[in-house]
Amino acid sequence: MPILVDWKNTEKNVLLLTFPPRWSWNEFREATELTAAFLAKVQHTTDIILDLKNSTVPISGSPFEAGNAFFKSMPANRGVIIIVTNTFIRSLASIFKTIDREFGALLYPVDSLDEALSVAAAQQSRRPS
Repeated sequence: MPILVDWKNTEKNVLLLTFPPRWSWNEFREATELTAAFLAKVQHTTDIILDLKNSTVPISGSPFEAGNAFFKSMPANRGVIIIVTNTFIRSLASIFKTIDREFGALLYPVDSLDEALSVAAAQQSRRPS
């Protein structure tokens, strides 16, 4: 099952990536390319929500390398909100925030979609019109 990528709202300022229980780093790279294509079609800043709450991290491959590639391919992005209930994935997010200060500062771990949407709304309210 692939990682689903779609707009969360009609304003196209929140993009939601929904991860299946099991996925691969190749599927993540494909989702990254699709996300970049979605962002290229809009002229405004977009928040990205990664919904990993029902997911595990693949055993092989580097999450840090994939994370860096993801952030570097998102020029219109103001931050990635990651829904994560898995303590291992939350620890990886925390480590990423510490290791990569530039992109780690753009990562917001949350517990639910409602909280992710709240963070996105708060970020959008702080941006100039």
